[in-house]
Amino acid sequence: MIVKMTRLDVYAIRSELEKLIRGLLRKKCVQIDDPELRSDYSQLMTKVSRLPDDSVAFESELAKTEAAIKTLSPFIKKGGLFSKKYESDFSVLEDESNIEKALGIVSEVEAAQKKLSDLRSEKNRVSNSISSVSPWVSCDVPLDFTESETVRVLHAILPSESDFTAFSEKFEQEIPQSVIFKISEDSYSKYLLIVFSKSSESAADDILKDFSAVKASFSGFSGLASEVFAQLGIDSDRLDSELETAESEFKALAEKSETLKIGYDCIKLKYELAKARLKTLSTDSSFVFSGWVPEDKQKKISDFLDGFDCYYEFRAPAPDETAPVLMKNGPWAEPFESITEMYGLPSPSGVDPDFLMAPFFFTFFGMMLSDAGYGLILIVASLFAMKKMQLKESAKKFMKLIFYCGISTVIWGAIYGGWFGNLIPSVASTFFGKTVTVPALIDPLTEPVKILVISLIFGAVHLFCGMGIKFYMLCKAGHFWDALFDIGSWYLILLGLGALVLGGIAASIGKIAAIVGAATLILTQGRHEKKFFKKITKGLLSLYDITSYTSDLLSYSRILALGMATGVIATVVNTIATLFGSGIVSAILFIVIFVLGHLLNLAINALGSYVHSSRLQYVEFFGKFYEGGGKPFSPLKPDTKYTFFINKEDN
Repeated sequence: MIVKMTRLDVYAIRSELEKLIRGLLRKKCVQIDDPELRSDYSQLMTKVSRLPDDSVAFESELAKTEAAIKTLSPFIKKGGLFSKKYESDFSVLEDESNIEKALGIVSEVEAAQKKLSDLRSEKNRVSNSISSVSPWVSCDVPLDFTESETVRVLHAILPSESDFTAFSEKFEQEIPQSVIFKISEDSYSKYLLIVFSKSSESAADDILKDFSAVKASFSGFSGLASEVFAQLGIDSDRLDSELETAESEFKALAEKSETLKIGYDCIKLKYELAKARLKTLSTDSSFVFSGWVPEDKQKKISDFLDGFDCYYEFRAPAPDETAPVLMKNGPWAEPFESITEMYGLPSPSGVDPDFLMAPFFFTFFGMMLSDAGYGLILIVASLFAMKKMQLKESAKKFMKLIFYCGISTVIWGAIYGGWFGNLIPSVASTFFGKTVTVPALIDPLTEPVKILVISLIFGAVHLFCGMGIKFYMLCKAGHFWDALFDIGSWYLILLGLGALVLGGIAASIGKIAAIVGAATLILTQGRHEKKFFKKITKGLLSLYDITSYTSDLLSYSRILALGMATGVIATVVNTIATLFGSGIVSAILFIVIFVLGHLLNLAINALGSYVHSSRLQYVEFFGKFYEGGGKPFSPLKPDTKYTFFINKEDN
């Protein structure tokens, strides 16, 4: 059902703002609205003001802390898939010292990161220098010796695609008084030492340009290349050692990651409180805010507010105030709320469909997946997740949904005789030479029409329930005649047409009912038109909606299609797995193919069953009555990311 919401207005002393907001956060059942939504906002703003936005500072701290956590992430020991998060209660989240410790670690991480970045930059520089100096190691001319009084000494790099012979001849022709030494070469370049007269420098530059040669630069280096190369090697080894030390600092800091994560959530709490304070309007001595409280939590909040020097009022929403939506169902229907939430919340004046939708989704999913073995896997997996993993409420709700779907799948799998397809007969025949028959009430492969009929019957009931909800909504809104003419007429037509199939007295009654229903539609569907011709025309055209109901009903044939697909693929997997006979090697191959094949089939068809069961709710069922557009109820509450919050407050 949709929980009835009460509007809450609070007027209190400014000095108690922080304590009051923190207390409401603990209660987790009050949604504070933005003040702009108040109808008297413009009038109030002449007397009050908005508090300064101090959430920006917390946002910056959150960003820095998150960056530090990500930096340390590669060095944090992974706890495994089912490792549990740190558990904390509100007192831990309120402890300011946790923030100080976390920000101190953030500073250490930033300093270590800068140090590591500087070392890596230096390492890259040294590595590049080694690469540039290594080709000249055999040269016995110092790198910083570039000229004498009369000659120029040039270290040049000639691309491998340039002709060295032609290059040498060109120098010999243009600058007779020159000498070229080939120091080394690799697959990319030739490394040359060229000595020539200073007066020929311009001509030498032209030759270098013609052959795409470049001058090597050794800025900052002096002495022989072999000496420089040796020193660079020592520097590289030193930097490797320093880098290793720097990385070990990150490993040490990673040991403090738990403190960092707790600090993050403590800052997040302060951020949420700051955002909540922004939703209040204040004077120097007082403040005011408005919000929403579930009606059943009114006493709890009233008792809390009585502890403050304040005035508060619970009231019904004004016509221009739209209440947020909170759905509350029993243990059976609650898990199916996730299906509705995925589609969109109902309007506050609408109907929560979960209680009626639950048995249909439960049934359709089981008929589509239709293998008892797969159902057992879903049951075990969901129970394991709920028992061993720390799940938030939304995740718990989804796991319960999977659990229920697993039960339905076991039931329908047993009805169809599907236990991992035809696993039992296949294993008995292949490995034991025996014939075993698994009992089944319906065989999907030999009796598909029977399953189709069952699917269409369930579909008809599903559609009628949707129409019934619309009938109820119209009556609740005071439109009884609209409900009778628009919905009741179609009940008569559809039930009447269905009765025709039965024959006998039922067919006669059905015929009369269908005629009465059709006549009612013709006479009433144009009731809002003024002209008689339009009234009759609109009434006649309304009969065309029979095609819509027919297509909706045929949509339920997908239940048969998906159920058969699961069974056929499972049988094919078993057939392939048993092709190798009954030896030991064959048994191993059987196990491998069985596990991989059935896991793939389960994954594909469980997803298909979920999607198509949801589609039957969204299109065929919701299409008959659903009014969406509701906004979720978002109470002020702790929103932790890295720690698992333990609520010790009374609800």
